[in-house]
Amino acid sequence: MELAFLMLAEAAETSSSRMLFVFNGGINHLRSQGYPTILPMLAVVGSIRVFPNEAAVPHELVLRGLAPGGKSFMQELRLPFGPMSLIDGRPDLPVYHHLAVNLRGVPIREVGTYTIVTMVDDRELGRIEFICDNLTVAQNEAPMKREGG
Repeated sequence: MELAFLMLAEAAETSSSRMLFVFNGGINHLRSQGYPTILPMLAVVGSIRVFPNEAAVPHELVLRGLAPGGKSFMQELRLPFGPMSLIDGRPDLPVYHHLAVNLRGVPIREVGTYTIVTMVDDRELGRIEFICDNLTVAQNEAPMKREGG
């Protein structure tokens, strides 16, 4: 099992045909006029490549958010998935578990680098980071809104 890709977006969802719909994907730098603040919405979007010998059993995906000092900035999420069906006629090919996890009201307490760790069955598959700072909003960057205004 391995991470095929992982990114942050403003929002995301999966369709009945197991495709991903991503809104404002590619977040890696956010700015606010002051801290602490609340990030209204953040989506973790990705795909896990599940090899044929791993598809027949259930798995547990864990998302853990780490603030600049290494402490948690969000509640750890545990999301079961599987067993998964192999592709008809191609049992040699991997299958994919897409994830679109929307987080609402994410507390951002300070400037710095925030990390979301992705694990399956107690094994880390990857990490994605985003930076928060307090400079003015530049082109192609999403501003954060303060709680209550």
